Amino acid sequence: MTWHPDRRLLTIEEAAQSVDRPASTIRRWIAEGRLRTVGKQGRRALILEAHLLEADADTVRPKPRIVGTT
Repeated sequence: MTWHPDRRLLTIEEAAQSVDRPASTIRRWIAEGRLRTVGKQGRRALILEAHLLEADADTVRPKPRIVGTT
């Protein structure tokens, strides 16, 4: 099976797992207009994975700090 992020729809929870972020971050991106939903499954919003990956790539993550170094 081939992976097609431009066809794969994810719920907010699945999206959060996909990019290793909390679901609250995905909801914030939607509220800020950085990410949009493309449909619904019942009451659950669906997000296109390709759009999610773009939003995540545009976000700068803090670099982990190594404890015990100067």
